[in-house]
Formats: sequence, C-alpha cells, structure tokens
Amino acid sequence: MAGSAPLPFTLYPLPEGTSLSAHFASGQDRCGIYVLTHEDGSQYVGQAVDIVRRCADHVRRAGHAPGERILAVHFAPAPKADLDQLEQRVVTFHEDLEAKLRNKLLTGNPVGDSPLNATFDEAEQLAFLADAEDLASVDPVAATRPPRGVAMKPGSARLLARADAGIVLDVLAVYLLHALPAPVATEGKFWHLSAPMRLAGSGLWVLARLTVQNVGTLYVLEDPVQGVYATLNLAPRPVLPSGYGAQETDHYSSNGPMQQARLYPEVVLESLTGDPVFRTSARRAAVGLMRKGPSMKASSHDRGLADAVYARITAAIKEHS
Repeated sequence: MAGSAPLPFTLYPLPEGTSLSAHFASGQDRCGIYVLTHEDGSQYVGQAVDIVRRCADHVRRAGHAPGERILAVHFAPAPKADLDQLEQRVVTFHEDLEAKLRNKLLTGNPVGDSPLNATFDEAEQLAFLADAEDLASVDPVAATRPPRGVAMKPGSARLLARADAGIVLDVLAVYLLHALPAPVATEGKFWHLSAPMRLAGSGLWVLARLTVQNVGTLYVLEDPVQGVYATLNLAPRPVLPSGYGAQETDHYSSNGPMQQARLYPEVVLESLTGDPVFRTSARRAAVGLMRKGPSMKASSHDRGLADAVYARITAAIKEHS
C-alpha cells in the first residue's frame, strides 16, 4: 500500500489454507482498520475489534469461487473510538486511487453483492455514478409513472394545501430525477417519502422528508425567520465548493461522516441540475445507502405524495418537450 496512506498498514499475505492468527502473538493489538485484496483485484475496507476473527469470517464467506478468494490483508492498529472515522478516510484514499472497492456505502465504485443489484444492477449503478456530470444520462421515464389513485396521508394533504406547496414539490421532483437511481423501481423499498408536517424543535417545521435506506437524505423545512429551506445529507466525496457552506456530520455514525448542506429551494434546484460536483455527491449517498439494503421504515412511505411528485416531473417534461 502506498506510503501516503492515512494509516501505517502492514501487509499479511494469505496463502490458501493459512490463517492470520499465525501473524499475531497473544495479547497483540488486533483492533484497527483492514483492507482485503481479492483474487479478482477488488478490495474491501473494513474495521475490526479482532482482525484475526474478522478475517476468518471473510475467508469463510469468500470460499473458493473464481475471483473471490482473499489473497492478502493490510492491517493498521487503531483505537476503537476512532474506527468509524478512520475507515471512511481509508475508503476515500482508495477511491482517490480509483481502486475497485467492494464497499457498499458512500463510494463511487460499488462492487460486489448487494440487495440493490436485483433492482438496479451493478453495471447500471456504476454508469449512474460515472455519468453524474452528464445531464443526458438522466432518464425521465425511470422517474415518471401514471397516478395510482391512492389517497394521501393527512400530513401530505396539509402540505399540498399550502400556498408554497409548488416549490416543495419542485425540490422533491428534482431530487428524484437527478439524485436517485431508477426512482420508480426503487420506490417504497429503498427510499420512502413522507410529509410529517410537525414541529421539530426551535420553531422548525418538517414539511417533507425523503429517506434513503434509513437515512434522511433530504428534508424540506420551515424556519419562522428564514422561511422554507432544504437540508441535504450527501456523500463525503467529492467535497463541495466552500460556497455551499456544507458541514461534515457524524450524526449517522454507522454510515461514517457525510456532508450536510442547508440551502434555499432555488439553490437546490440549480445545484442538482447544474453542478456536477453536487450531483455526484448526492448520487453517491443515494446509491451507497441503497446498497446496504431495503429501508426498515417503508411503512411511513406516502404513495399519494410520491404520485404528486411524479406528476410534477411529468408536467415539467411535457413543458420542455
């Protein structure tokens, strides 16, 4: 591993039939960050409290299928409290090297098995991320569907009765169209939409929330002083230009750090349609989270509100056709 890596890694080859335990004396520190190298050249970055036990689990799961066998492990000891942050730093380091990563979360190179693959396969995921700089890659058909005639939940009905409902729907529509992979196919399983219309503290109202897997990636909020604005949780890379005022957040600790941007609706619309760096960060967050698996909060999804957003997209497509 390159000398500029964020941690001092040691390489441990793993010839077939051997165990990592031979390299670790009793009492030696086994807590830290590791990088597996598979036979097909792909890599996986992970964290472990006990690298010997974790590596044995990986070797057992990898088996002997072509390309799956683990050839080597790079390991660097690290304090348990720092593992989440260091793991993300090592993932980012390998991304910058354009390594073929098997990690499912918040990376630009999704590789390996994932529940998302059955709905939006690995090649489509890679193309979706690689084409973030090209608006021609946006597929309106994948983000439109006929109305299903389902009733909205009470919160959504109250939202649409507001005078500013149009701008809220526009923000949701542009996010669906430009940040989510195959939104119609992934709806209700990997992402869900709701309109809580409730007070969240400090006089702040949550007007609408779009959740990918179990992370709220887009909130439309109302502040009694500043009015309506949106908060977006984005992948840590690429780093947004300073003008966005984005802050790193560890609120979703199991996912590693994310960028959080608080923007007025007009800026969200301009950024998702006109800034490839912003769009890439939004797409990486969505794909990475979906690769973890289906949402556990799908019951809160409002199909009636989703239909209103799809209708907004359909109207915009007709207007510009």
